[in-house]
Formats: sequence, structure tokens, C-alpha cells
Amino acid sequence: MTRAGVWRGWVLVAGAVVLAGSTGAVILWLSGPAAAAVGSVLAVAIFGVASARGRAMVERRAAQREALPEQVLSGRLRRVRGLDDPILLRVHPAAARNGRADDRVPPYVFRDCQHGLREAVADGGFVLLVGDSTAGKTRAAYEAVRAVLPDHVLVAPTTREALDTVLPAVLGQRRCVVWLDDLERFLGADGLTAAMAARMLGDGDRDVLLLATMRTAEHDRYSAREEDPVDARREAWRAGREALELARVIEVRREWSDAELQRAAGYVDDPRIRAALRHCPRFGLAEALAAGPELAQDWRNAWRAGAHPRGAALVAAAVDCRRAGLHEPVPIGLLAELAEAYLARRQGPLLRPEPLADALEWTTAVSHGTSSLLLPTNQPGYYLAFDYLVDLPGHDAINHATWDRLIEYATPSQAFDIGTAANERVQFPAASAAFTKAADEGVVDADIMLAAATGNIGDLPGAERMLKEAVARRVAAIGPDDPGALRARHYLAEVVSHTAGNTAAATMLESLISDQTRVLGLDHPDTRDSRESHVRFLGMADPGRAVALSTSLLAEVQQALGQDHARAHSVRHQMCFYLWLAGDAQRALDLAADLVPDMEEILGPDHPSTLRMRGLTARFAGEAGDPARAVELLQRALHKRARVLGTDHHHVLATRIHLARWMAMAGDCEAATSTFTRALADWEHTLGPGNPAS
Repeated sequence: MTRAGVWRGWVLVAGAVVLAGSTGAVILWLSGPAAAAVGSVLAVAIFGVASARGRAMVERRAAQREALPEQVLSGRLRRVRGLDDPILLRVHPAAARNGRADDRVPPYVFRDCQHGLREAVADGGFVLLVGDSTAGKTRAAYEAVRAVLPDHVLVAPTTREALDTVLPAVLGQRRCVVWLDDLERFLGADGLTAAMAARMLGDGDRDVLLLATMRTAEHDRYSAREEDPVDARREAWRAGREALELARVIEVRREWSDAELQRAAGYVDDPRIRAALRHCPRFGLAEALAAGPELAQDWRNAWRAGAHPRGAALVAAAVDCRRAGLHEPVPIGLLAELAEAYLARRQGPLLRPEPLADALEWTTAVSHGTSSLLLPTNQPGYYLAFDYLVDLPGHDAINHATWDRLIEYATPSQAFDIGTAANERVQFPAASAAFTKAADEGVVDADIMLAAATGNIGDLPGAERMLKEAVARRVAAIGPDDPGALRARHYLAEVVSHTAGNTAAATMLESLISDQTRVLGLDHPDTRDSRESHVRFLGMADPGRAVALSTSLLAEVQQALGQDHARAHSVRHQMCFYLWLAGDAQRALDLAADLVPDMEEILGPDHPSTLRMRGLTARFAGEAGDPARAVELLQRALHKRARVLGTDHHHVLATRIHLARWMAMAGDCEAATSTFTRALADWEHTLGPGNPAS
């Protein structure tokens, strides 16, 4: 609601313009909770019985204000030029210079991406900065919007739930910046969707910018998954992926280029930049300024007996909360409860853990003059782990007790997010429990996700029954042509391929494709998904026919979308697979060898689909009779996957196991045994002992 809307609300309540104006001013300048309280008291005490419409307008305004971060907006909407402290917008602080607490932001060093970023900000729309933690994303966004759009009003919702509340405030502004730092906090169940983003941006009658940041690891979950199967797990990130597809992505690299470091050298009179430059190029300059490496070392050292073991356990619990999909601040009581299990795993009493009050004081104390291991939030007693720690490699598997307690604590929407994270970490029992909670409370698509988790646990008949019920619910509520019902039928066919065979699943998809073509069109992504799956099911029984159908489908896709479209690469990928199934590994290898460089050029060498194709090329080489080449190709693929995904990613671990197989086939049994043994141990360490996937 615009400011004019507030005045109208008080006019309706009071019936007098003068009284409405004076009272409205009080509300506009107080903090959100205070404004709501004062507004309610004055409305009753001064005016008596107010009109329902007036009360509703004032209450909506109070709700909007409570959803905006009080420390940034000072209880009112502010223009970008008035926000002169980037720390209030979640920029990581640096050490204070000369002991001055008000000087914790060093001079800004112009980044290589800044020209493109400013152009994108000027163009408007949805702009997303992606990079590692402490790469400098938020500071770059802040500097760009200050330089280009100083007169725009800034709206910065605090949580996913606040999006609906602040939407009227966004729609009521002619020129507006919607600030979404750490975008993953706003995605997921009941979060930002493509439709909501489009509504905020409007149809060109307003000048609106959605400016967001996102860590690379979180962005990859939505837009660059290592595996992209057509099954029910896709539904968990469909809405987020569709929203991200609207964004213009600007990459902010953690490692600084030579040109950037040369520009930074021009600020050596600032002792913080001068000291940070000594850590380059091992660390990025922004990373060093935020003291990320030092804080990580503090956390490791705290586990020593007599140091701060309980504090270290609190940090470990907070880190695992975020790894488990809970991105909102967590109360200290829950962290303290979870921390006991982390202490116990390290023989807690022998570490002589400090009292909880001392542990909390240590974890929240500003260290190295920059940040703290646990970050206080607007909610008293609620904390977040410093995101740099979340992205560190080598974390242990999240223990079962943590999953169980977080699911118990979570709201239904949060449970959906936790279930999604559990799926990605191959923790299917935890995923099932989380989606059960979400589905019981009617969270959209949680029933489909629960069916997927049930199938992953091994109960395929149960998954089939759940998906049939999900289809029936959607048909009864909306009708048989509902896109959600059509997608659920696709997922059902995937499960039927396991319970009744590929032929039965192919028959189901033939009917589905007919309906999708009629409702959505032949070129709709969902229709193409079904057609690709139909070919895949046929290919299991008749790979020769699948090759012919893939050839026809490829021609259609290339004509409609272009030869370089990602879906064209997907169909070519399938053709390689069917040729291999048909026993022609050499032809599959030849096609794959042609496909990899095309994917590298279009998608990039580090794109997950490119990496996956590299792994398959190695497999085809081995099946074609050249295991030594398979080993060589897999070693290259392993190096790239580990660099992109991290050494503890389950796809990296699986690649190591495949490498051991081809080492053995090549005759190097000693290396094969050693590689397999280490990979299996790391697999169990990462996913947890007794995991069904092991």
C-alpha cells in the first residue's frame, strides 16, 4: 500500500483529515511492532468504533511494515540513496579501521562484472548475482543500485512469508527495488514464484527491479542439478527453477582477477585492504576482508579440550540446520539441544565443555574485527550460521537425530524444504518424514514428493498408490486438464515402469502425451518431457526403435528451439544411450565425443550436464573395448566434478567407484582396490552408515 493508502485508512477510521494526518505520522515513523500497537490504541481510544474498511487498511499497512526489516527502513519506506550503510543490507563487515566502530566497510574495489551489472540494473527486471560465500555479491549489488537507481524506493522483505505481505507495497510504487539477499531464503513452498515475480515487475508501466543474490551451491540446486531425472523429485524445485529462469544472472567470482587486484592495490592506504592483499590469490579479496578462513579455523580449534567445545557444537548444529534446508534463524534453545549430540560424538565430557552462556557469548562475539560464527538476527535469541562455514568442504553427514528434531520443529512449509534437502543428500527416510508433515498440512505438491520418497525407500507399490491418489485429488479439485494433474500422471508412469514394466508405462504415456498436446501444446516442456520418457521406456525393450524415435524428436526440437538448445543436447544424449543399449558402443562413443565439445561451448565446461556426458563417454569407451581410455576420461571427469560439486558430493563419490571398476578392467587391480576402498569409506562417511544407497 502506498503512503496515500495509509492516510485514506486513517481518514476512514477517524472521519477527520487532521486527526488522520497526525496519527498517521506517528505510525509511519515508529518501528513496525510499535506502529501496530500505537495504531491500534489510538484507533480505539481516540476514535472509538472505526469503520471495518479503515481498520483493515491500517492493519494491512502495519503487517507490511512488520515484514520489512526495521533496521534498514527505520519504520518507513526509504529511497536507495538514503541507505548509506551496506551492513544493514547484509553485506559482510570488515574489521573496524583505527578502532572506529562506524568504519567497518572498506572502500569499494570495482569488480570486473560491475559494468555488466550496472547495465542489467539500469535495464530493470530480475537481476541475480551468483557466487560463492564472501565473493562480494551483496556489496557489488549495493554499489550498483546506489550508482544507477538512487531515487528508487527499496523494499527488503525479511522472510519468505513476508513476500505476500509486502507485495502491495511493491505494487504501489512507480519506481522500486525489491532486495532479496540470499534468494534461497525466499524460494520453496509458499515462496517466490515466476507468477509473483512477474506481478512485481508489472507490464512495463512501472520501473521495478528485483535484485537478488544467491550462493553458487544454492543456485546449482535449482538451475544446474547434476542429475535431472523426470521423476517426482523435480516438483520440489520446479517453482524455484521457473522463477530463476526469469533472472539475468551475473556471476561474481570468489577469486579476484589480476585487473581487480591491481585496482585494489590503489587502496593500500586502507590497512584492511593492504592486509587482505597478502592473502591473495589463495583467497579472494572479499573473502579475506570478511575473515572467512580465520573464522573457519577458529571453529576447528574450538573443539580442543578446555577451549570452546560447546560453542563449536552450537556452530555445528547451526551449520547443519542450513545444510538440512532450514534457512530461517533458529532459536538458541533448539541449537543447544542439537549441540548435545555433536558433543557426544566427540566424547563430550572429556572436552570439558563450557557453560551455554559462555558458549553463546563466544560464538556471537565479533572475531578478527569482522563477523561472528553465529549471526544474531532481528528476532532476539534466534541465530544463523555464518554462510561461509556452510559451504566448507568435508562436513560429516547430518545425523539422524538432527533430521528428526528439525522436522519436529519445522512449520509445514519448512518441512517441505527439509524434505527436499534430505532427498538431495540421499536421506530418504528423513525426506519421507518431512514430506509427510508437509502433506498432512496441505503444502502444495508435498503429496507427490512424499510418494517419491516412499519409492526411494523401496516401497514402490506404496509410491504408486500415493501417486494415483494425488492424480485423483487434482482431477477432483480442478479437473483432468489441470497441468499439475498431468504432471502427476507422468510421475505415476515413472513408478509404473518399475512396478509393471516399461511397456505398461509407455502405454500410460501415450495417453498422457495426447492429453498434454491437446491442453498444453506439442512444444510445451511438459509434453516434451513425456515424449522423451516414452522413448526411454520403449528403448529399454526396443533400443533400435528408440534410436529412430529420438532421431525424429531431435529434428523437431532443433527446428523449434534451435540446434544449440539444452533440450536438443538432452535428446542427443539419449540417442547415445540407446545406441549403447543396442550393442553399438562404438557408435555411441563417436556421437558422445561429438556432443561433449558442443555442450562445453553452449552450456560451459563445468555445467552438470556436460560433466555427466563426460562420465558417459568414459563408460562408452570402456564398453567399446578400451578400458584404459575409460580410466583416462573418468579421471578427467572426476577432477572437474570434484572442483565443481565438492569432493563429498555423492555424484563425485559414485564416479570414484566407477573409476575403480575400469581400473580393474584395465588390469590395474591394486589401484582399483585402493580407489574402491577409499571411495566406499568416504561414501559411508558422507551419507552416513547404514544409508540404503550404500
